[in-house]
Amino acid sequence: MVEKFISQQSHRLAREAGLNPNQEQVIKYSISILSTTFFGYIAIGVIGALNGFFVPSLVAVFSTSFLRMFSGGAHASTPLRCVMIGAGIFPALGWVSSLIPSSWIPVLLGLTVLAGSVLLGLFAPADTTAKPIESKLQRKRLKIISFSLLYLWGFLIWLLTSWEGSRVDLINSSILGVIWQVFSITPLGYKTLGLLEMCIDIISRIGKSNKLRE
Repeated sequence: MVEKFISQQSHRLAREAGLNPNQEQVIKYSISILSTTFFGYIAIGVIGALNGFFVPSLVAVFSTSFLRMFSGGAHASTPLRCVMIGAGIFPALGWVSSLIPSSWIPVLLGLTVLAGSVLLGLFAPADTTAKPIESKLQRKRLKIISFSLLYLWGFLIWLLTSWEGSRVDLINSSILGVIWQVFSITPLGYKTLGLLEMCIDIISRIGKSNKLRE
């Protein structure tokens, strides 16, 4: 239903603007990303609030998003699945952030920046089938921006660790968000997302079979 609505709206906008089919696909992709991001944040915020981790959940997803814009990463096959997976992952990261002691932060931050540097160097920017990166110049530019954002983020988090008023759980949730993002650009990250989609398929089939029995 959501995909059909997005297709209809992108087709209408492209027709009114006199755009070609390729340009229509760009509009469709943009609308899909914006709608998925909007509803995804709402779902993550609601589930995080219900579990008592509203702010850490949002910090985790924001930390993922700022780097994801340039480094790319695995995407679910539909906007609805993307929202569902995000609504499960980021509240979980918010919960895990409350379990990590402050003494672990320096080591965790250092390992995240180090591993992130290696993985960004190997895999960023990660392509998506809906919007492949064809220009070598664009790919190089996105990689440079990704590295710059990672190091800027690491520096800011390091500064926060020395500030007495900073919340340990929020620092941890930001680190976990970046860890998830750099993991999502790897082949294993793509496979993990595929497994999560398989789980959604299984749950969906079980739900449909239960309805038929009723």
